[in-house]
Amino acid sequence: MEDIKKAFEIANKTKIPLIPRAGATSGHGGTLVYKKGIIVDLTKLNRIIDIELMDQSVTVEPAVTFHDLEKALTMQSLALCSYPSSIYSGTIGGWIAQGGEGIGSLKYGSIIDLLLGLEVVLPDGSVKYYTEKEDFEMFVGAQGTTGIITKVKLKFRFDIPLKHIAFTFDNFSDMLKGLSRCREVEPFSVWFLNKHKVDYLNKTLGYILPSRHLVIVSKEISYDEEEKEFREKIYKIVREEKGQLISDYYIQGIWKARFKIFSILKEMENYILGEVSIPLDYGAEYIESLPKKIDKKILIEGIMVSFSTVSIILNLVLKTDQSKIKQYKKFLQVYKWILKAIKIGGFPSATGLWFGGYYHTIYGKEREEKLLKFKKEVDKNNICNPDKVWSPKVKQLPLISLKTAIKIIGELF
Repeated sequence: MEDIKKAFEIANKTKIPLIPRAGATSGHGGTLVYKKGIIVDLTKLNRIIDIELMDQSVTVEPAVTFHDLEKALTMQSLALCSYPSSIYSGTIGGWIAQGGEGIGSLKYGSIIDLLLGLEVVLPDGSVKYYTEKEDFEMFVGAQGTTGIITKVKLKFRFDIPLKHIAFTFDNFSDMLKGLSRCREVEPFSVWFLNKHKVDYLNKTLGYILPSRHLVIVSKEISYDEEEKEFREKIYKIVREEKGQLISDYYIQGIWKARFKIFSILKEMENYILGEVSIPLDYGAEYIESLPKKIDKKILIEGIMVSFSTVSIILNLVLKTDQSKIKQYKKFLQVYKWILKAIKIGGFPSATGLWFGGYYHTIYGKEREEKLLKFKKEVDKNNICNPDKVWSPKVKQLPLISLKTAIKIIGELF
């Protein structure tokens, strides 16, 4: 902590920004240096400090990965409430900065719903410990622009076994209808893949799943009668919504694949990632609006984060011999498609460098105003990870924001 306070002291004197970084798994540019700055490597802040059974809480340092925390909890028959698909390298502090929603959020909420306490070194050098949600809002989704988190206290759950049922659909519209009825079984999570992603898993991991849109529903099950009821309800939904059940033989392999989504990226020499949250009711219409040139190539993975919203990760594999111009063009097509979600009540999943300027779209104008006021109070020199919530000016064209420049260039393509 003293090193961080000293770093802020130097940064305030020299006016050189600090950029906190640990797992760096975000695809939104939250840990990138845009103009100039000093990277603050937080990876050594990786201790699990305390697991408290009485109030179901665990206290950790920010660079603890979800995988390491899950291992420690499992030894005491406990488990994470929710976690990202980047569980092996994603860190607790990074998910807070990102404003994370993931597997388990459908039942237990997003990261802000799990927080019980935050210790933060503010840019002015002071150290504060926060315990209220309205204070957490100044850090959750703020991309590390308001301080460096040094300690986190959050909830865990008891390790009630999860049971999974998988099924497939011929088209995306039928699949989303099936998703909309999953509230009937009170699931822990609902995870889905489009058929192009399924095909890619078959190719890279050796699976033999049918080339159809795939859904896997998971529920905490304590006794046999509860599992029987779960299965009966899901079977009814699948039958009525024109789905097809997958044999239990494949279930565990499919469920484990949720952790391999990022590792298989190593097989791709070049790719584009994007993430967007959209209203479930407009999901089919939105997916069908994909540009025809990338529709047959884009890989989609998604989760339900609420019974009205799905979060979708888009992955477009690029040809290795494709020119830089064509690659940038594809990036702009995906970027424009993500922004199109705003028109139907959706939003980019986070800000960062690429979506700076859209904080109000994600969290609302009132929260943005509170954040801006807080930022000005604690960071008068704007030295804490600037340009990651509010879009920066283009280096060569200081009158235009990066947000505006990308939109203008996008219209040209």
